[in-house]
Formats: sequence, C-alpha cells, structure tokens
Amino acid sequence: MTALEIVLVSVSGALVALIVALIIIVSVVNGYFTKKVVDYEVLNEFAPENPIVFLGDSLTDLFPVHEFLPDERIINRGISNETTFDVERRIDCVTALKPRTVFLLIGINDFLRLKKSTPKKVADRVVYLADILSKTCNDIRVISLFPVNKKKRGVMSRFYLRKVNNLMIAATNQLIKKGCLERGYSYLDFHSYLMDEHGDLNSDYTFEGLHLNLAGYKALTPYYKRELQSIEH
Repeated sequence: MTALEIVLVSVSGALVALIVALIIIVSVVNGYFTKKVVDYEVLNEFAPENPIVFLGDSLTDLFPVHEFLPDERIINRGISNETTFDVERRIDCVTALKPRTVFLLIGINDFLRLKKSTPKKVADRVVYLADILSKTCNDIRVISLFPVNKKKRGVMSRFYLRKVNNLMIAATNQLIKKGCLERGYSYLDFHSYLMDEHGDLNSDYTFEGLHLNLAGYKALTPYYKRELQSIEH
C-alpha cells in the first residue's frame, strides 16, 4: 500500500469508529430519556395531592428546584433535550396528577432539533400544550423562552446555537404572550431578568450560552417565589 492509501484507510477507520460511537451515544441517551418518563410514572404514585408541576426540557430538568424553592408541593417533570412534541407524548403523566399549577417552559429545542421551526409554529405548539394542561389544571403559567448567548464559548456556542437567535426568541415570546392573554393563561416574562445590556443571555448566568448555571437559577428564584406566594395552599 502507498502512503496515501494507508492514510485513507486510517481516516476511514477513524470515521467509522466515530460514527459507531455516535450511534451508541444516541442510543444510550434515548434510552435514558425513555427510562426517565417511566420513572416519572412511578414517582407519580408518591407525588403530593394536586402538586405544583414544573414541566419542560433541560432548563427545567437541570433546575435544582427543591434547593432554591423548598416547597413540598413542587415536583419537577423536566426532561433534557425535549421538544414540544416530546412533552405532548408524555403529557398524560402530568395531567393524571391533576396539578393545582403548572409552570411550563418549553420550545427552544424545537428551534435546535426540528426543521422549519418558526416563531409562530413554536408559539402555537407551546400554547397548544397549555390548552391540553388546562383540561385538568386551572392555573397554567407559561414561562417565556430564555435568551441565548452565542459569544459565551466562541465557535462552540455559535455552532451549537446556529439555528436560533435572540430575534427569533423575542418574536416567539411575543406570540406566546399573545396566545396566553387570549386564553387566560399567565405569561411570565423571565426572559427580561436574564438579559444583559446587549439583549443576550447574561454570560454570568450560563455554561455555554443556553443552559443556566446556579447563578442563573438564583437570579430567577425571587420571581419564582413571588409566583408561588400567589398559589393558594
């Protein structure tokens, strides 16, 4: 074999190994998320009566809600990487609890994972989920999408967030707010509390421009507490 052939074979082997590794990772991740849905079905057996449910994707899943908001009525039903369609598929697990209040934060992954997502499509999906939840819950509180920061980790953040920008997020939030007002759901503009002077997600509040760190969740805690105080025991 020539030197070039040896290099090509080595590169091909590396690519095959990388593809196999990615397939394995995706399989493991999907299995984890499926298991988490099943786990939530089990945990429902031990949930408080008419709980306060935090429902959404990783921004909810990674929220250490019981440390920041020590309220025995609260349960966390977030699952990382989920879109509005994923939440819809498991929403019966939430409505079965007959929650007194649902804090719904979902939509950013529709832009990141789904093709042809637009602000209107995403906003309509979020409001549609609120409509489903309203059949068993009279108090739906829809949280705005959070801003992003493509400068936090340079090239990595720009690549990771390439399908979304803050103009799209702002437009989506306006449509979500409009839908909530029309249907009588509470709309919580937490987006404003996380922005810096440039309209980006405050770099002190995030790991990589999308997910919040503990400082970010701490910044939102007073506003969550204010909302909880308005929920009757």
